[in-house]
Amino acid sequence: MKKLNWGQKMILFAGIFMIMVIGMVSKMMASGETLVEDDYYEKGMNYQKEIDEYAAKDYHLFEDAHTKTISMTCEGASSVKLTAKRASDAALDFELNIHPNQNGYFEFPTTALEKGPWMFTWKWRKNDKNWAADQKVIIQ
Repeated sequence: MKKLNWGQKMILFAGIFMIMVIGMVSKMMASGETLVEDDYYEKGMNYQKEIDEYAAKDYHLFEDAHTKTISMTCEGASSVKLTAKRASDAALDFELNIHPNQNGYFEFPTTALEKGPWMFTWKWRKNDKNWAADQKVIIQ
């Protein structure tokens, strides 16, 4: 078998490197874009309204590991929209409306949720104004 000289080795290396780069680029282009939100542009245009919604200070968020519930309390809110997002699997995301229990708490049981990190967003209306709060929870 004939040995390759240094020039032939350089050309062989450059060829293999170019094939690798072309393969990686084609794989990335074939995977498509995945955005966190489908309507990200519209949400960006209304971002100041969203910032104002998070200015509320008259609520309290709770996580109870013993009863496996998350809850919120806010006087004057008649219902709360809870949005739960799982970063690793968007198919598990959901929204639901919660009404207060007899103690005035908006509670949600977490027993049926997948283990791991979740982001809960609480949204409610009080005094003709929209309010919101985020809660990061790790389900165990």
